[in-house]
Amino acid sequence: MVFADESERHRRGARAGRPATVDQSVSFGATPDAVPKRAPIERPAPRVASASVSSLGCIGGLVRLALFVFVVWYVGKWLVSIPEVAMLIAAFRSGSFSDSQVTAAIDAVRTHVLQLFGVSPAAPNR
Repeated sequence: MVFADESERHRRGARAGRPATVDQSVSFGATPDAVPKRAPIERPAPRVASASVSSLGCIGGLVRLALFVFVVWYVGKWLVSIPEVAMLIAAFRSGSFSDSQVTAAIDAVRTHVLQLFGVSPAAPNR
C-alpha cells in the first residue's frame, strides 16, 4: 500500500534530473515516396455448392441422427428387458434402491454381454 507522502517523494526525486532530449529531426507527417506498394494477391474464386449437393448433406446428417437414435433406443430396450435392471429402475423411481441392487444389475448386464459373445459366465478365468 502506498501513501500519498511516499508517492510524492518518488515524483520529486524523478524531477530532480535534467529532462530527456527528444530528437525532432524526424517528421511524422511525411512518408517517403520510394516505398513500393504491395501487389494484390490473386486468389481463385471459392466454389459455390449447388442446391442438390447441400441438400444431400442435410439428408446424410438426418440419416446418421436416425441411426444413432435407433441404436440408443434398441440398447435401452435391451437393458430394460433384463429383470435385474428393470427392478433397479423401479427401485430408483420409488427412491429405495440399494448397493446390492446396483451390483446385481451390473452382474446381470455383464452376464448378458458375455453370452452375446459366446462366453459362458460360469467358466472361471484361468
